[in-house]
Amino acid sequence: MARELWSFQVTIPAGTAVSAPFTQSTTIPVRTPDAVEIIVPPGPSGLMGFAITMGGVNVIPVAPRTFIVTDDEKIHWPISSLPDSGAWEITGYNVDVFDHAIYLRWLVDVVGTPESTPVDLTWTLADLSS
Repeated sequence: MARELWSFQVTIPAGTAVSAPFTQSTTIPVRTPDAVEIIVPPGPSGLMGFAITMGGVNVIPVAPRTFIVTDDEKIHWPISSLPDSGAWEITGYNVDVFDHAIYLRWLVDVVGTPESTPVDLTWTLADLSS
């Protein structure tokens, strides 16, 4: 279950070619991602695309050099088994004449919290009598 929310605004500059995409760090501390929310306001009209990357490698979508292309949409995606290093980036292009912003929200849990770490609740009769 997410205990923290980390929020970022990323503006992809106008005139950014697909062949030379823009990258902005959205790094957070080491955390276990539970969900990601992405908001793309109206305006890009298919002229902007982006990916969530780590070290320049696509994580969402997973295929290399592919992008999410959308307009006026809020995406809420529950996730599991993603890296927990926190070294996230947004990589994107924008062939429009206007800058376009996207809003990224990570819903995360602190690594190793008691709620996220299994607890051994077994005991013996000797434990109860001491």
